[in-house]
Amino acid sequence: ILALWKTPVADPAPLKGMPLKTLHLSDTKVIDLGPLKGMTSLTELDCSHTGIRDVDALQGMALKSLRFSNCGNLASVVIPNSLTSIGNEAFKNCTQLANVTIPNSVTSIGPEAFYFCTSLTSVTIGNGVTTIGFSALYNCYSLTSVTIPNSVTGIGDGAFSGCTGLTSVSIGNSVTSIARAAFSVCTNL
Repeated sequence: ILALWKTPVADPAPLKGMPLKTLHLSDTKVIDLGPLKGMTSLTELDCSHTGIRDVDALQGMALKSLRFSNCGNLASVVIPNSLTSIGNEAFKNCTQLANVTIPNSVTSIGPEAFYFCTSLTSVTIGNGVTTIGFSALYNCYSLTSVTIPNSVTGIGDGAFSGCTGLTSVSIGNSVTSIARAAFSVCTNL
């Protein structure tokens, strides 16, 4: 485990090739994860409160856990196929995040995973997702439509609450539970 917490600048380049499993870069001025590309030993990455703009370098990693909450500059993300769940608050308050594709390997979207991602216009939910946690996409008011695949069985409380831009929702036929307020304050539905 390596934690570089609240350091003025963290350059991940010297870490390449190290057999790290866990890396915490929280509260640093990391801008580019490119030097981490190919670090196959890395399974947990926490870059909360950093200046990261994109995370394309994650492809090819064996990540099981990632967190980018409060990364206000993060505009795009390609979630690696190694991920099986999107954890609690994983992308919370990533206000510049515009689109997300959740791969079929992901089975759950955790509580507040994309909470207050106000620029999110597009989310593609993979066919492996079975649950969407409470407030998972709360206040993503730029989101205009969402298709919930047949694999989803449950939608949590307030999952899409406050998504005022939503004009279209398609819900798969396997959904057996839609919690209260799942689509509250979606004034254009």
